[in-house]
Order: sequence, then structure tokens, then C-alpha cells
Amino acid sequence: MDVLLQDCATPVKKRVVSLKFRPTIHSPSEGTPVGVSTFEGKRQAGVGVRITSMKCSQGLLIATACLLVGSGCSSTDPPEDSQTQGGADGIESGVDSFEPQTTGDTTTGGESSSTTDGTTAGAPTSETGSSEETGFEPPVCGVAEFVLEAAPPNVVLVLDKSGSMVIETWDADQDEETDPVTRWSSLHNVVSFILDRFDGEVNFGAVLFPSKEAEATFSPQGCVVEEEPEVGVAPRNGEAILDMMPSAGAGSRSISGGTPAAEGIRAAREHLLTLDDTVERFMILVTDGAANCSTDYPECDEPGCDLFEVYDENLPAIVGTAFEEDGIPTFVVGIDILDALIGEGAADGKPAVNTFEKLNEVADAGGRARDGDEKFFNALNEADLQAALEQIAGQVFSCTIPLDPPPEHANFVKIAIDGDEIPRVEDCDSDDGWVFVGEDTFDTIRLCNAACEMLGVDGKLDAKYECPPPG
Repeated sequence: MDVLLQDCATPVKKRVVSLKFRPTIHSPSEGTPVGVSTFEGKRQAGVGVRITSMKCSQGLLIATACLLVGSGCSSTDPPEDSQTQGGADGIESGVDSFEPQTTGDTTTGGESSSTTDGTTAGAPTSETGSSEETGFEPPVCGVAEFVLEAAPPNVVLVLDKSGSMVIETWDADQDEETDPVTRWSSLHNVVSFILDRFDGEVNFGAVLFPSKEAEATFSPQGCVVEEEPEVGVAPRNGEAILDMMPSAGAGSRSISGGTPAAEGIRAAREHLLTLDDTVERFMILVTDGAANCSTDYPECDEPGCDLFEVYDENLPAIVGTAFEEDGIPTFVVGIDILDALIGEGAADGKPAVNTFEKLNEVADAGGRARDGDEKFFNALNEADLQAALEQIAGQVFSCTIPLDPPPEHANFVKIAIDGDEIPRVEDCDSDDGWVFVGEDTFDTIRLCNAACEMLGVDGKLDAKYECPPPG
């Protein structure tokens, strides 16, 4: 049987994970395979597959199947050439069914046998009712193939809106013939591109630091950050985020204030902690300078005070807490960051530190540091900035995969990507492999580290449900 996925509405680019359940069903008495059934139309004694329901989910028509082993999910067969309505989307799709093959005196597990009238002994008929009435439960270790979607991850963009984002300009396109543009202009362009490309695959939210209420003063009014993200995480949030952001051509009236990055991260972290922790959560920090506006320093209203001239050590601390205690990693993107000491001897609102080194520390604390001497993504032009955010968006594709149906025997599940078996590991902190999400449930798995990256490249995951040995 071929299972077709049809668009329920306007086609949207999706990354679909295909789960193949390929175990065999063993005879209780002999421990040998007695049946194999696939969606390619192969049938053997006592085993069949029926499509039981079809529904629209995020633009795809999803088919749900169940195994028929000696008896079936429901005794009521759909009529030939039956059609199942696609609900509000008006999609129709034919629904086929496989019935257990009944040839000769074939038996299944030594219990069911073919009768002279062509039925299978032990299987419910229209008179005997469903499996619920007979007490028969189809085992969740057989052969089936499902097309499932990974849950989109929840990601908060933590974006620098400090005055330097418009005071400083750069050669965004590396073309001497064109005029320099503000860093904010490039950031706006790139965020727009990323949201347009990945809006259907990532649930985005956004925080600005400082907020749009911040003032262009060396005072606490220049360090204002909203308690909650300007735009909370939600599906297809791109338009809302772009509507919230100052325009690409905004100047110092809209883009002003200090660099309260730690408070921006705090707002993003606290928001993510309110969301489902079985769905992967990330923060992406984009900044062009060292963090200041620390809550540990006294208020001031003139240049030269600690509020603006001292680096805020709370930034790597809160990023580290989010990763180590909450399991929320942070990607760090720097805009035109020099590996040099800046801000020394001048009351210019720039902490006297090597920003390159400080962002390396933040990237290490966030759990997504890059290899080599440059731990964060350092964009030297707009193309670099786009490439960095595009690469990060690719890495945060969800590696949390729901298993439907869940396995009956969790210790006999095997996972493979592109034919290579992936080991089950204790946790995702340091190992490459997969784990079940939750301590007592087995309906969702998460791919860890290198295994997650493999899925991002290959896009196809095979799951094998095996049965325990007989006896």
C-alpha cells in the first residue's frame, strides 16, 4: 500500500522525518518470524495493515495505521473506493486496507487457523466487534511505516539595539563603490531573511536590549529591558517580530541606549522556562559590543560611571545557568568584533575589555561554542551575518521526535540515520546518540549532539521496534 501525503493548503517547505518500524512478529512457541507486512503491499499469514485515520497537521495529510495480526484494529471495513474527508481543508484521499491473508491451513503463533469459509479463526468478525471488545491488543512490535514531523524548537532572538548599532557603520557588501550602512540595517535585513526562510520550521520569539523605551542617556533610562520578550515564542511569528522591530533605516531616535545583554538574556530565559520543556529551547544572542548596564552597579546620570564603563559579568553567568541548569543553549553572534582592548581611558560607554575574549567566554558558557580560537560567530559584513544566522537556524532544527505508536518494549528500540545505527545513551550532556524524553514515558526520543547534526544533514530517521526473545 502506498501512503500519500498531500498538501492540505498552500505548500510550505518542511523538514519531514520518516520513521520506519521494521521489526518482525515472532511466534510465541518457536521464536521465528511468522509475518511481515509493509506499505509496499506485501502480506504474509495473519498479518495486515490498515489505514485507520487521516488528518491534516500543519499543512500535511497524515495517515495513521495499525497492525492487523490475526485480528484487526476494527472489525468494520471501509467500503471499496471509500474516501476520507480531509476536514476543513476539503482534502480527500482514498483509504485502502490490508486484511490478514487466509490461505490454506496457515496458522499464526499456533493459535489462529484458516476456516473453510475463508475467515481466520480467532479474529473478530463484524459480529464479534472490535479488539476492545475481544480483549485483543495488537502488539506494538511489527512492521509499519509512518511519516512524522519533529516538533519545531522554541527559539528567542536576543537582539542588540544599543546606540552603537547606528553610530557605527560598515561595508556591508564588501564593495568600495557602495556606501556603508548601519549595523542595525544589516541586522534587520538578515533577521528578515531568516524569519522568511525558517518561520515554518522554528517557533521564534524576540527580545530587544535595550527596549524601544530606552533613552539615549548615560543613565538607567538607557538600560531599560522589558520584563518579557517583545514578541513571545509562537509558530509562524516572523511577521509579528518584523512589525515589532525598528525599521532597517532607523536612526538614533529609535536605536539608542546601552548594552544590557544580561537582562535581555534573563527575559528570554524566563520566557522559555514557561514553555514545554520536552520541546527543545534555544537563545540566539546577537551583539556588536561588550555588555554593560549591570544591575550590580549604582545608578548614575553622567558619562564615566560604572553603569556604562564596566563590563557586566552577569552575562556569562546567566547564559551558563540557562545551559547547565535549564538545558537551554545559547548561540553567540558578534558583529564586527575586534580581538583587541577597547574603551580604555575614555568615558564613551564602552567597557574597557577585549570584547572578542568576553564573547568567547559567553559562547563557552552557552554550550554551543565553535571549534578553534573563535568560539562565537564573528560577522565582519552582512553576508557573514546572514551565513552565521542561517547556520545556527539549521542547527536548531528539532531533534525531538515523537514515536507514534510508542514502543511496547522500550529496551528493544533501535534508531538509525542513513543506515547507520545510533546508540542509545544515558544523557545528551556529552554523549552522541539518542535518549527517551522523560523518565517513565517512551513516546518521544531526542537525538544528541553529533546524532542531531546527522539528522540535519540526512533528514531521515529509521526506527526499528524489536520484540523481546520468546520465553
